[in-house]
Amino acid sequence: MKNTNLQTIIPVLTWNGLPWQGQCTVQHSAPPAANAGGSRLNIKNAIVYAMRVGRDRTLSAFYLSFCRGKNSVRRTAAMDYKHGPVIHAVAFEGKKGLQTIYVDASDNISVDAVKIIVYGAGLKQQETGLAEYSAEIGGWEYQLTTNGAAQVKVIATDIPGNKATAIIQFD
Repeated sequence: MKNTNLQTIIPVLTWNGLPWQGQCTVQHSAPPAANAGGSRLNIKNAIVYAMRVGRDRTLSAFYLSFCRGKNSVRRTAAMDYKHGPVIHAVAFEGKKGLQTIYVDASDNISVDAVKIIVYGAGLKQQETGLAEYSAEIGGWEYQLTTNGAAQVKVIATDIPGNKATAIIQFD
């Protein structure tokens, strides 16, 4: 079932700082329980998630830092459950092939992780790893260890498990 709360944004692609017109596909997905049963079940699952957050001291402290005005920890957690991350831009750099990938992704609360999967010829997986957040660039950075990428998959995930995926195909 399509989740209408998720935005469909085609990320901006650049190569060595210049605009690049690569082939890009974007997918969004909510936590597994949110994908079935319609909006009523989605709201129920958001409430169940918020209740679980209320019982977990670490998650409560995390969400407390995002509470504004009259919003409670549970309301903030429920809103995070209902809204997934968005990938705004993917930048590639490298002089002799692809060497570094930069990802600009955001969420209504926080992007928890950005996973990079690199596929070579025949779409055989070459490498996979987690990008590191860099406060200096205000985004996520991943250093490649292999050459010859034919396709790169970027997956941004938030705390509840919402995902945004961008698949970039190289010619």
